Amino acid sequence: MKQLIKTTLLTLAILLPAIATAHDFEVDGIYYNILNNNEAAVTYRGESYDSYSNEYSGSVTIPSSVTYNGTTYSVTTIDSGAFRGCTGLTSVDIPNSVTTIGDAAFFDCTSLTSVAIPNSVTTIGDFAFYNCSCLTSVTIPNSVTTIGQSAFDGCTGLTSIDIPNSVTTIGDCAFANCSGLTSVAIPNSVTTIADGLFNDCSGLTSVTIPNSITSIGDWAFYGCRGLISIAIPNSVTTIGDFAFRSCTGLTSIEIPNSVTTICSYVFSNCSSLTSVTVPNSVISIGDYAFSHCSGLTSIDIPNSVTTIGNWAFYGCTGLTSVTIGNSVTTIGSSVFYGCSGLTSIVIPNSVISIGDYAFESCTSLTSIDIPNSVTSIGNGVFYYCTGLTSVTIPTSVTNIGDYAFGNCSSLTSVIIPNSVTTIGDYAFVKCSGLTSVTIGNSVTTIGERAFRGCSSLTSIDIPNSVTTIGDYAFFVCTGLTSVTIGNSVTIIGERAFQGCSSLTSIDIPNSVTTIGDYAFFVCTGLTSVTIGNSVISIGEAAFYGCSGLTSIAIPNSVISIGEAAFYGCTGLTSVTIGNSVATIGNSAFSHCSGLTSIAIGNSVATIGNYAFYNCSGLTSIAIPNSVTTISNYAFSGCSGLTSIAIPNSVTAIGNGAFSQCTGLTSITIPNSVTTIGEKAFSCCSGLVSIEIPNCVTSIGEGAFYGCSGLTSIEIPNSVTTIDGWAFSDCTGLTSITIPNSVTTIGKSAFYQCSALNEVYSYITDLSSISMESNVFYCNPANYDERTLYVPAGTLAAYQADTKWSEFFGNIVEMEKTPGDVNGDGAVNITDVTALIDYLLLSGEEAPAWADVNGDNRVNITDVTALIDYLLIGSWPSN
Repeated sequence: MKQLIKTTLLTLAILLPAIATAHDFEVDGIYYNILNNNEAAVTYRGESYDSYSNEYSGSVTIPSSVTYNGTTYSVTTIDSGAFRGCTGLTSVDIPNSVTTIGDAAFFDCTSLTSVAIPNSVTTIGDFAFYNCSCLTSVTIPNSVTTIGQSAFDGCTGLTSIDIPNSVTTIGDCAFANCSGLTSVAIPNSVTTIADGLFNDCSGLTSVTIPNSITSIGDWAFYGCRGLISIAIPNSVTTIGDFAFRSCTGLTSIEIPNSVTTICSYVFSNCSSLTSVTVPNSVISIGDYAFSHCSGLTSIDIPNSVTTIGNWAFYGCTGLTSVTIGNSVTTIGSSVFYGCSGLTSIVIPNSVISIGDYAFESCTSLTSIDIPNSVTSIGNGVFYYCTGLTSVTIPTSVTNIGDYAFGNCSSLTSVIIPNSVTTIGDYAFVKCSGLTSVTIGNSVTTIGERAFRGCSSLTSIDIPNSVTTIGDYAFFVCTGLTSVTIGNSVTIIGERAFQGCSSLTSIDIPNSVTTIGDYAFFVCTGLTSVTIGNSVISIGEAAFYGCSGLTSIAIPNSVISIGEAAFYGCTGLTSVTIGNSVATIGNSAFSHCSGLTSIAIGNSVATIGNYAFYNCSGLTSIAIPNSVTTISNYAFSGCSGLTSIAIPNSVTAIGNGAFSQCTGLTSITIPNSVTTIGEKAFSCCSGLVSIEIPNCVTSIGEGAFYGCSGLTSIEIPNSVTTIDGWAFSDCTGLTSITIPNSVTTIGKSAFYQCSALNEVYSYITDLSSISMESNVFYCNPANYDERTLYVPAGTLAAYQADTKWSEFFGNIVEMEKTPGDVNGDGAVNITDVTALIDYLLLSGEEAPAWADVNGDNRVNITDVTALIDYLLIGSWPSN
């Protein structure tokens, strides 16, 4: 309604200047427009009402006639906007010749204190005296038939008004915002109380409504806070929306038998209203009709009513008693929401629908009987009914909506009949007193969080009809000790049983295909789990923190074990993984410190990041040939692991894969591996030997950091990069061989290798290598005891390169070994290839040490001799 008034005002403000023309003449300081038949209208100066400011001020007397240019004009009209905005105008005498006071004629004349309207006036236009806040009295003569829209709106100084019987039409908001008005009598000539007629007349204490009135408009008495009582005659058939809203002083109301509908918000916020009589003529109570009537203690809804609208009694905190007639078929949404004083209510058999949240927060309601006519319990119907101790759900109900009984903390037991097919999301959430639940055989879905936080619930039987256990369905049911899951369930939702710390065992039937993420998260009392043969996916963190679980058999149907699926199952000692699992997810068995053995099926291709992190009890593990990737930190912290066989199928060992495996003494890296990741074997202090295959091209940063038991290592010719800190703190390392293939040595690669006294470098061209600082740094320095062996002819270059020379007291050129054709310090199959290359392809002369058989010639016979040596292990005799 307020928005309607604002829109009307805006329209008026726009139109008045647009339709006006300049005044025709001026006489004695009053401006006129010439009308037909020698008539004139009083108007403003200039082309619009705001062309000049305050052109009229003080007292103005309008003559009954005026002569201009020899013609006498009868003054019959006060033009639209004639005195608009003349804030200095204090009084006006209007002659008997005037019949019409135009729209907004005295609009915003805030200093106008009195006006005498003569008996000649028949029409007071729209907004005629709008916002004349100093106007204290107005006499409306018997000649007036029409009072326009908002004619006296905002006349806050007006204390009384006499409306004569001649008036047949009073426009919308005619006396709105007349906060000083204390009483008003509406004459018998009026048939309709217009919309917003007395809107926000906060001082109004008395209103007389005659028998001629048939309709009370929308917002008619809105905000009339001083109104204590009002008699509505039997002639009234319609009371509009918001008609008495926020009449906070109104204590009682009698609605006549002529009314058929109590409209929306009609008595909303009438906080002092203690009693209401609803007659038998009423068939419908509208939305919010009595909302926030906090003083209302009882209400009788007669048999004639068929519909109670949404939020009708919302926030009626004093309401203790309600009688609902036998014709009501629909109780709307949130009808009794927040009626905290309501202790009991009888819902008649006529009701077929109870709207969402109808009784939400009726905290004093202790019991409820739902009639057999009801087919659905809507969303949140009894949400936060914390005093409700018992409820009977009839066999007619097929659906229990979301939040239907949520937070009913005093509810101890519930029987869900066989007629129900769906238990909605949050249906019984936080029913902390609930100890017993019977679920009927027709339920197919237990919704998300349906029984979340039912901490007193000790057991639950999920019937065979149920196909889905929703997410969080039994979340934090800490008292739950046993659960029977029917054979029809296919999905156990995310966090379905999370935090059920008293649950000791669970049998997952063969019908289940998916165990959702966090399904049994932190079920610390769980000691036994049987997973059915149809499960294909064990979700992320499904059994995370189940510290009481000792063993688990993962069937062949499972193809995916999610991240952290068994993380922190510290009591788990053995695991069998079926042959269908392709991926062991990240952290799947991380922190399973009691795990001593695990059988990984041949189907597994990837062991995820942190998969067995900190499984300190694991002493051995067989990695099948199907595995291609051992991901980052997969076995990190497995301190009980003494040996590991990595199959030829593995191509990459991830960062930190075996870091802190302090019990690991030996490891075989297959020829398939091309990269040893960062910190792959860092802090493996028990590792005494390792063979790096010829396929490895890169040794990652910190790969063997802190391997204090490692005494020697030979880096193969395939390696091109030794990253920073790769062998840092290998305090037991005494010798190292660096092949000519290496092009990059990272920062501090051999940092603090305090026992390292011999380094064999076969790098012949130092200008081609990228080498960072402090590669061989050691503190305390023992550089004088160290010897660096370098290829023949490179001594000067090494001595000149401080990245090498400052860390070695002795730099010595190596003698060439017969058969070491490529000069990398080792005699192997690569030398055969190099010799053939010299003889057949390169055209270069072979070096002297390629004379394997010592006949002072390098030819095909040396190839044969070299092959013999590699096969039989001894040089041929000359």
